[in-house]
Amino acid sequence: MKIQPAVRTETVRIAMGTAFFSLVMLLVFALLDRLDVTVVLGTLWGAGAAILNFFLMALSVQRAAESMNGVAVPPEPLDENGDPDPDAPLQPPVPEVQRAKRWMQLSYTGRMLLLVGVAIVALTAPCFHPVAAALALLFPPVVMYSFGMIKNFSLTTEDFGIFNPLSSSMINSIFKNLSSAYLIIELSKSS
Repeated sequence: MKIQPAVRTETVRIAMGTAFFSLVMLLVFALLDRLDVTVVLGTLWGAGAAILNFFLMALSVQRAAESMNGVAVPPEPLDENGDPDPDAPLQPPVPEVQRAKRWMQLSYTGRMLLLVGVAIVALTAPCFHPVAAALALLFPPVVMYSFGMIKNFSLTTEDFGIFNPLSSSMINSIFKNLSSAYLIIELSKSS
């Protein structure tokens, strides 16, 4: 399976954002006079695991999407109010959708086991600061939230004819990819 450019691009963005927040965290530890080698190693351990987790999630979304072979999920039947109709007959599951859903469930379970293992090592190994490692694991969602805040900011340098790597079109493509990933993950959690 060839890694799609979108997976590579999004992983690099998450890695850059995680590195930024990791540096901010290290600065806070330094200002509190608590910075030592265990904090740096814990940060590297947690940030590395968080970036790997995001990359594996993106790969699993890519694989699930490729396994769908262009099959669209049929829409839910709605009643006259536009709500899901509980009395509508169930539609038979599409094999491609089932396969993609199973793959996402397996990927989710594997990635959560990986993160549990990372957390156990961070808590038990004396070379890692557990708080630094745990905080670094939380940075990718913070990065995604930050991109969401930037997306809602309407005035960009693009309006002035200056190249902006966080232009609205680029951010829109990020959120289309992330919303697809979120949809597949939610589908995998529901069963």
